[in-house]
Amino acid sequence: MPARRNWTEHEIIIAMNLYTRLPFGRFHGRHPLIVDVAGKLGRSPNALALKLTNLAALDPYHQERGVSGMGHGSKSGE
Repeated sequence: MPARRNWTEHEIIIAMNLYTRLPFGRFHGRHPLIVDVAGKLGRSPNALALKLTNLAALDPYHQERGVSGMGHGSKSGE
């Protein structure tokens, strides 16, 4: 299993850009755009999909809907 590495600011900016382009229900590791972007970042599609879900957990709109992301997700989106 590859070693865990933190998300860089550049990667988070790219993820946030993607977050604004996809509807919430499309955050999964099989989405072609997520697969493409993840490959360019050197991340797995599932890692990127999880990052998008964790970003949604920081979004006031989704917080109001009860979206919570991972229990130990970073408050900074990292």
